[in-house]
Amino acid sequence: MLPLGQDPATGQVTFGGPPVITDTDEGTARIDYNISDKQRLFVRSFIQDFNMPAAAVKGNGLSASDAQSGQYYNEVISHTWLPSVSFVNVLTAAWIRLSVSNGNLLYDKEGNAFCLSNYINIATAGCYMQGPTVNNGFYMVTDEPNGNTRVTWELADHITKAWGKHVVTAGGNFMHHWLNTTTNYPAPGVMNFSGYASGFGLADYLLGDVGSFYQGALENSPSKQWQVALYGEDQYKLTPRLTLTAGLRWEPDFAAVSLDSGSAFVPGQQSQRYPQAPTGMIFPGDPGLNLALRPSDLNYFLPRLGVAWQADSHTVLRAGFGMFAAPLESAQINEAVGIAPFSPFFNFVATPTSPISFQNPWAGFAVTGGKSPFPPFTQNINIPASQAIFLEPVTIFDSFSRNFRLPITQSWTVSVERQLRRGLAAHLAYVGSESYHQTVNIDLNPGIYADGGNRTLYPDFSTICENESIGTASYNSLQASIDQQPWNGLQFHSSFTWSKVIDTQGLNDSAFFSAGLPNPFNIRFNRGIAEMNIPFISITDFVYDAPRLTGHSNLLRQVFGGWEVSCIWTLQSGYPFSIVGGDGNNNSESLQGQDRGDFVPGVPWDVHKGSKAHWLNTYFNPAAFTVNPPGTFGDTPKNFLNGPGMNTADIAFIKNWYFREQRKLQFRGELFNALNRPDFGQPDNDPSTSNAGQITSMGPIPPRIIQLGLKFTF
Repeated sequence: MLPLGQDPATGQVTFGGPPVITDTDEGTARIDYNISDKQRLFVRSFIQDFNMPAAAVKGNGLSASDAQSGQYYNEVISHTWLPSVSFVNVLTAAWIRLSVSNGNLLYDKEGNAFCLSNYINIATAGCYMQGPTVNNGFYMVTDEPNGNTRVTWELADHITKAWGKHVVTAGGNFMHHWLNTTTNYPAPGVMNFSGYASGFGLADYLLGDVGSFYQGALENSPSKQWQVALYGEDQYKLTPRLTLTAGLRWEPDFAAVSLDSGSAFVPGQQSQRYPQAPTGMIFPGDPGLNLALRPSDLNYFLPRLGVAWQADSHTVLRAGFGMFAAPLESAQINEAVGIAPFSPFFNFVATPTSPISFQNPWAGFAVTGGKSPFPPFTQNINIPASQAIFLEPVTIFDSFSRNFRLPITQSWTVSVERQLRRGLAAHLAYVGSESYHQTVNIDLNPGIYADGGNRTLYPDFSTICENESIGTASYNSLQASIDQQPWNGLQFHSSFTWSKVIDTQGLNDSAFFSAGLPNPFNIRFNRGIAEMNIPFISITDFVYDAPRLTGHSNLLRQVFGGWEVSCIWTLQSGYPFSIVGGDGNNNSESLQGQDRGDFVPGVPWDVHKGSKAHWLNTYFNPAAFTVNPPGTFGDTPKNFLNGPGMNTADIAFIKNWYFREQRKLQFRGELFNALNRPDFGQPDNDPSTSNAGQITSMGPIPPRIIQLGLKFTF
């Protein structure tokens, strides 16, 4: 299922993906009805159906595209009432439904479905694949089926009242959500070849030395939730040049209620619902835990303040402050309900003394007698206590702390805008924010180096992952832009942002079913440059309408006159990356697999130096870094290096020809990455490999794409 290498010296593989066809059908209807000169009613319906069939290359597990299909419905009815010239009331009701699914099958060269159970001793629910992944090697396509359905009902009312120097607004939103997520993950069995045995992931793959393996039952996680928000704001024009704004928003957090499953970890508490569960593991119905799996909180009062001052006829200064709450992602509820005894789940990590067999990964799992506990793969939320089975060590892959809170962000901005001449304006701003109570996922039962990497804090458990509200994040930026309104056929906008983002845990630091924080013993170790930090971004776009050549011959007008040229030019810094540690990133033996490397004192980093040929082969000096010593987490910071930047331009050419009345022929030519500049991926960041510092992959921007089209309007 792996294509042969084409480069005899390195074995490097270059391959293309399969052709992908996407069909999208959309329909929109709207009715506006004026009941009277003071009342208006409108009804709108939007329906979208999209379908992308699965695509795969036989015999190549690296090249496939999941089938994706779904339907989206958005139905709205709204009533606007103007009882007076100074009062407006808008009442809106909406129903929104989204239903999507995805999945795929991989095929061998003979066209037979490919899955691990055809070759090694595991059972799977259907012939699907989830990986495997090979550190610094490859990642096989994920293709297990998943489904997601969300239904939202919303009622909103908004009023605006002008009163002297005041403009008062107030209103509320009431929403009810119903969500159901079904997934085959991780029933196919998930393997990772970390490099723990040889120090190199590809070598471990060839030797059959599995770094980690986990497998679980299917999941079905319906949940429902209320969301309520009430707000009020007063905009007060203190003087003709000075306006003050103050507002308050109340967003109580009503935790979503899920199935009668899931659990929490409270050291020392014995479950009454399932007395045979290991001490510390409690379930809905036990004291201190309800169906929401986390506490609700009504005390979210979020103020907003703003000021605008017109310094002179061409200059305006603005400042603002606001607090915002972030609702919890529904995916975290989905993961929390997948737990024994309702939806059993097992995870083990290889060590030199406890290897995992590729041929028979369950062979070394003494808890099950060296045999797979699957099938059955079904989820059952109504298991009687007498029939509940807890095979120790029990794994808790997702839960919530008893004092969990929603994240809060404080945001502030100060800006100045200046009209330079008619139609030309400049903007300069400082924008910052500080976030706290950020959700981080931490393993409460990591491996202990002094105990040989064993989980000795709570020996009845394996991983105990808990969502805690202890993370912080900050954003600081200088933003500048210039805007030109249409002038002699030209309009343009150019913006530049210089920023820095720091956080404790980023979006991809916490993969599902794995511990998120690299060092669960020291929270400060995990705070650093965020994975979304791009220090410099410049975006310039323009539209130019060429002269129509009025007064010239008809041939010149039709061929050369009236063209429209537009362009979007993007320059930005590269994405950040860390230097990883050794022994499958587990020299610390904490079993988190996210160690970082060490600095070699006195050796320069030499990042992005020399010619392109040089930095493609040596983006950084690999001699400047080494693997972290056993028992440590590494001394290099998080994401302290940046990969190659991006420089790309998209250009469009448009020409219209008019025929009689209401008939038009339009030619459109579009060039994406018009200059065909290559976009490179990140370098190999493992100092223990021979490829350390080398860039061997392309980035997200593809080579030049040209699209030509004709459209006839009548």
